[in-house]
Amino acid sequence: MPPVEPGGPEAVPGGPASGEAGQASGQASPEPSGQPPPQKWQPLEEIIPMPDVTTSNTTPPVGATPMTSMVGPLMEARPRGPCCEKTGRGYWCPPNWSVDQRVRVMHHPKPRGTITGQFGSVGIGYDFITEQYVESFALRDGMSTRSTPLEPSAAYEITIARYLGRDSDNRDHFLEFVYYGPHDWDQTYAIHRTERPTITNGDLWPNQEQIPLGTDVTFGNLFSFLDNDLTGFNRADDLSERYASRMDNFELNMRVRPRPRIDRMMLYQNGRWRREAQEGCLCSFLLGMRGISLDEDYLLVGTGLNVVDDVTTSTSGRYDVRTHNDMVGLQIGGDVVWRKGFAELGMRAKGGVFVNFADQYTTLVSTGGLGDPMANQELYDVNGPYTDTNDQYSEDRLARSRDVGGVAEFGFTAGYQVRRNMVVRAAYDIMWLSGVALAPEQVNGQIGAPGRINRNGLLFMQSLSLGVELDW
Repeated sequence: MPPVEPGGPEAVPGGPASGEAGQASGQASPEPSGQPPPQKWQPLEEIIPMPDVTTSNTTPPVGATPMTSMVGPLMEARPRGPCCEKTGRGYWCPPNWSVDQRVRVMHHPKPRGTITGQFGSVGIGYDFITEQYVESFALRDGMSTRSTPLEPSAAYEITIARYLGRDSDNRDHFLEFVYYGPHDWDQTYAIHRTERPTITNGDLWPNQEQIPLGTDVTFGNLFSFLDNDLTGFNRADDLSERYASRMDNFELNMRVRPRPRIDRMMLYQNGRWRREAQEGCLCSFLLGMRGISLDEDYLLVGTGLNVVDDVTTSTSGRYDVRTHNDMVGLQIGGDVVWRKGFAELGMRAKGGVFVNFADQYTTLVSTGGLGDPMANQELYDVNGPYTDTNDQYSEDRLARSRDVGGVAEFGFTAGYQVRRNMVVRAAYDIMWLSGVALAPEQVNGQIGAPGRINRNGLLFMQSLSLGVELDW
């Protein structure tokens, strides 16, 4: 048999076996001889004519097969996968390196509420004992540790993965490093006095009985959670608070991904061969170490002016609480991804038990006490138990702890491959942090109390991320 001409397929499903040999059987050769006539192979375009793309919206020429009747995909000018043309990337040829860079926007929830600022005033109330209307002092809430609005914080996220190889159970191993941060939240809130009463010795206002007889005192009507003996925070004209928080996350994970069935070579009815990977659900598992750093600061500042017999004295107070949390431990997790063509959608979860090295430091300073006759003068005397300098009250408290905390994270992921080595990714994640020391929850109004730390903090954080993954 003579050799086959180049360019001709060995077999085409549904096509004729040859060109001239496809004539009606039984027809005699015009010149019989002892040698068989040479065979001429037809090109694929003559067996399955291609449509004329230049004559769109017109009737195809006679003998041409319409595009709608050609079952099978056409070859892309720029394939989107190194192995598989159906899903963009075959699972039997994973990349050696991949870098996933994103912008992550995270929301910080509010802490447990503690009243930190109140408006004081004297009004008319009914006394059921004497059955008459009398003057009475009342406090109205104006500010708490939940008053400070924390806006979402945007930060940088990066995941670097290195392919290690395949084991005997047909599973791929990857080493991943993950970092996102720093997430910074910093917001303030303030209230201002609504009146400045002028009073003398009496019993309506707190500590009013300490005013010397015949002395008039004018002050602001703001009070704090601290004892009324402290000036600057009480009888103030302005009270403001500031809540700042910062978080950084570090991870080093070993990821194991079982391989699905081997990629297949598929032959379509238009004569096209194509390598295809398996679609559907795929999964992976991870085990690694994780570290989370959470540092917070809560600051309460008060200022005021006291006028005592036409003598004006400035007062101020500063209450500062700082906490540090360094959580380190092991975590486990996994994900389930459903793939269809170049798109994928899935869920992921991870969590673990961590050791939290936490501490809190509290500083309280109140000045101008000797100019406020309604303050406790013993706190501001040079011989007072907590005095650094004359006319100033100061107190520092430090506490440390080492306890167990927990981290749990769950989210949804999505991705779409746009080029051979580029995938656009997005995710929504929620994370629980338990057993942490939050600065606003360390607030303690007891003067001279021993240092203590509250480790019962719970954060429910939500985040959105969007970025691009590059691999090679």
